[in-house]
Amino acid sequence: KMIDPQQLEASKQLTSEQKYASFIEQVLENGEIWGLCGEGWASFLDDAQGIQAFPVWSDKSFAEFNAVGDWDGFKATPFTIQQLINELAPELSQANIQLSVFKFPQDSGHLIAAELVSNTLQNKLAS
Repeated sequence: KMIDPQQLEASKQLTSEQKYASFIEQVLENGEIWGLCGEGWASFLDDAQGIQAFPVWSDKSFAEFNAVGDWDGFKATPFTIQQLINELAPELSQANIQLSVFKFPQDSGHLIAAELVSNTLQNKLAS
């Protein structure tokens, strides 16, 4: 499905914290997280903070919306919450790469340590 322009605009108006809360909520609801995959997984450098980041979205259409520029032709690719907790978060932490939640093509999204996302999801799943 194509991205809903109203949903897109509404999402852009959210604060970082609201984007993050909404991301966690949707991920728990759908049981999956979306990244962009081309030759490898999409990642980028946030120049302002000097942080290497791995972008994730809670929705396939949002991920596809970001498949432009350097990521033209990249495919939205899902992985499960368990894969994030067991594989992705530990790997990213070790490589000193943060997660970028809800990135739009013109910004860096909400940058956050992968372990924090992993812990949040684990706590919510346990409750």
